[in-house]
Amino acid sequence: MKNIINLLGIVILLFTLQACDKSDNTTNPPLGKNYFPNGDGTYYKYAIEKTDSAGSNSFGNRFTWYIGTSNKGGTVYQVQYDTIDIASQKFGNTSYFRKTDTGVFYFLDTLGLADAVPDSLRQFISLDSEVRLFLLPLTAGNSWPVFKLTLNYFGINFVPIEVNAKYEADEDITLNLASGTVTKKAAKIRYTLKIITELFSPAKTYETYLWVVENIGIAKWEGNAAVLNALAGSGIDFDDSTSTVSQSLVDYIIK
Repeated sequence: MKNIINLLGIVILLFTLQACDKSDNTTNPPLGKNYFPNGDGTYYKYAIEKTDSAGSNSFGNRFTWYIGTSNKGGTVYQVQYDTIDIASQKFGNTSYFRKTDTGVFYFLDTLGLADAVPDSLRQFISLDSEVRLFLLPLTAGNSWPVFKLTLNYFGINFVPIEVNAKYEADEDITLNLASGTVTKKAAKIRYTLKIITELFSPAKTYETYLWVVENIGIAKWEGNAAVLNALAGSGIDFDDSTSTVSQSLVDYIIK
């Protein structure tokens, strides 16, 4: 099942995590509070801190821009560019998302997954063409499916990869912004990734938390390195699943 884990890395690297209906194609902005501003030219800078199992820390920054649009399979997506600079390593990532009345969805290029799945298993794999980061409008206590990969093998349904989210509560967070320190009320969301590497074996569970602020957007990530990096579009490495990572907003421009 190592190939399934490799598949997860590719799936999540494209900025993953949520199942959605293809019939939900509207691009109208969601009603109520705006927790995900998505104007063209919007920019975020995050301070990154990573702590490994030995207690060693590394620091860096993540830069995110929303610039332009792209058509994927007849659906128009906004383009998100990320650059991450940490521990003397720098890399970039491009992802595609759309915002509707009911959520924020990221495009998943399923064609690019073929090489990660053995020929003998490809016909049995089922996954979504999009992943849902948020269920809108955000309501405390709500839960939603983020992403699920299903293996249907001769009538046996096996779910080796599943991600779910829950809006846990509202709480105050302190942001050390370039313009000064501020306290904001944020919606706290928990993301839980479950992986089963072998049939009938116990699931491995990984968690991370995200805080979003009205009219600002994603203000903070914190939790297991494997899950957080996956959600943030930074790739995934299960060899380092004991590490923790935080990304805290330090600057932003909302368009």
